Amino acid sequence: MRFQCGRKERDSRRHWQPTLKSIPKERICDGLKDCQDGSDENKTVCQNEGIFCDFDNDSFSNSSFVRHEFVCDGIRDCDDNTDESHELCSDNRFYCFGGDPLSIDKKFLEDGVNHCFDGSDECRKLFSGRNELITFLSYRLYFWSMGSISAVGNLFILACTVRKMSIDNFFIGDLLIRRSFVLNLSFAGFLMGLYMLVVVARGKGFSGTYCLEDKKWRSSQACSILGSVALFSAETSIFIMAALTTFRVTHANCVQLRRTLKIERTVIACFACWALAAALSLVPWIEFPSGYFVSSVWVPNAFYPSDQISRNDLFLLSNRVSNLTAGNSNSKQWSVAKQKVSALFPELTIKAEFGFYGKSSICAPHLFGSGNDLPSEYSMFIVAFNVLLLLYVICANFVIYRNCRRVRDLCHNDPNNEKEKPSFCSSFVAFVCWFSIFVINCVAYSGVFLSPKVYLISAGLLFPASSALGPILSLWR
Repeated sequence: MRFQCGRKERDSRRHWQPTLKSIPKERICDGLKDCQDGSDENKTVCQNEGIFCDFDNDSFSNSSFVRHEFVCDGIRDCDDNTDESHELCSDNRFYCFGGDPLSIDKKFLEDGVNHCFDGSDECRKLFSGRNELITFLSYRLYFWSMGSISAVGNLFILACTVRKMSIDNFFIGDLLIRRSFVLNLSFAGFLMGLYMLVVVARGKGFSGTYCLEDKKWRSSQACSILGSVALFSAETSIFIMAALTTFRVTHANCVQLRRTLKIERTVIACFACWALAAALSLVPWIEFPSGYFVSSVWVPNAFYPSDQISRNDLFLLSNRVSNLTAGNSNSKQWSVAKQKVSALFPELTIKAEFGFYGKSSICAPHLFGSGNDLPSEYSMFIVAFNVLLLLYVICANFVIYRNCRRVRDLCHNDPNNEKEKPSFCSSFVAFVCWFSIFVINCVAYSGVFLSPKVYLISAGLLFPASSALGPILSLWR
């Protein structure tokens, strides 16, 4: 079948000449005007075949036409982008943040392959999304509320403790020693509250465009410092609780030792707690030859579906390079592996490395396992060590409570006696948090696949709560 063109056209001699009388039907509404009058591309004929680029133009001959199969395909056919507009395509297309390409089909979202050049189609992580550092509103509210309670509550405890010590003229005795531990415990809890508030505040600054900053943020020193503060706070809280519990055990079981206690020993004990916690939180900053604490690298490439490559994959690529290069052998040195890959592929530039604190957008230390992502031996050591310490604290508090019941009258007559129930509550809460993390890691190591939601619970809820609430619970009266 053929399409009959419309009206006649007047030539330069002002004679009416018939236009092209008919054209094949398949040439109708193809975006090209085959009839001189453009009747094969006008809106009346083509309104059911596609769209016109200029919706506001009511004429038949001045609008470019795009067939339906070329609408919302990620390629601009209209000069004004009408065929790729958000109004038409947002239901089925995802628009790349960088505009290269303009958009992709939504079925390719979160499939592990970067279809957008900037990787914005693969931005959704455990905590973060394309727009927010912490995607879930409930988690943002949790961080705000828990951080505020921890920071304000521990500052209040600090102020009250210093005031009590000043009223007592810093009298040297077991009460002063206890209050010294209280000061340290409260300050450690304040640091965890500060960490949570800074995370949420930083997320507020990224709001709306976090995806573009995700890799820069997680690989930055600021994120590593924030994660170090979180681990430092958590470890200090546990060590101080253990030191305070040791003091209470000697207090309850040895009256003679209590009389000989000196504040200098308490200062040394607290300093040792802070120093050990600092060491544990700073060890991941050390650049080991094997790249032990590097989890992945940021490398735009054509070999892998993502521009974030794991450390093991980069070593594997380096070994393949070695096999292709005469005289070279496989190396376990991280720096050598990077040099080999860069030497053979100069276009592969490592933009950044993701370390112990760059696993998630909240910069939590990599102490948790889920899916196929297992924590390191160092992480398991920290978790197991914390569980053993807290188990000691719980058992010691039970011994103290039992001894006080045995000598109830003596305990009630002792003006320096502290209630044991709050200390047991704080240590029990911390133990439940860390023991849950320990069980999660053991299950992950056994080969059982764990949902990423497990990481959300352990890293986002249990870890900060263990030290944020501990000081407040331990000092509740």
